[in-house]
Amino acid sequence: MRVIGLVVLQGLLEITGVVGLALVLARVPFSWKRAFLVGAGLFAVIQIARHLPLFFGFHTLVGLLALTVYLVRGENVSLANSFMAAFLSLFVLGVVEFASHATIFSLLHIDPQAATGNAEEWALIGLPQGVVMVLLAWGASMVLKPNCPGRKK
Repeated sequence: MRVIGLVVLQGLLEITGVVGLALVLARVPFSWKRAFLVGAGLFAVIQIARHLPLFFGFHTLVGLLALTVYLVRGENVSLANSFMAAFLSLFVLGVVEFASHATIFSLLHIDPQAATGNAEEWALIGLPQGVVMVLLAWGASMVLKPNCPGRKK
């Protein structure tokens, strides 16, 4: 049960940060409540996609598509801006994940193969990247202000 809680905590932090960053990049009014609620739904969709017996990375494509559709339908952002905001947000997640894992593996002398086999250890290794994504979304929201709220360009 502890492992499930860690995975959910890590995933919610990470995806809330991704959604928050996408909202900021799309230049819509930022709200933590909205970022968390959309992030929770997106987390559930991504977890379902992750466990389907399809190709590696399918869950990332599903997340990109779902976030783009949300920005177009829910936030009334143009398709091009929605895709760019979702793509850049997921790209930043990838960079943060790579940097976070590389740093943790080298500092703690952890074997990546052994870490992926232990679900609890893997979730704990992923927690810092979730925190960093939330902090990046918050920082970006301080710098990038929304355009006309909810208007298509």
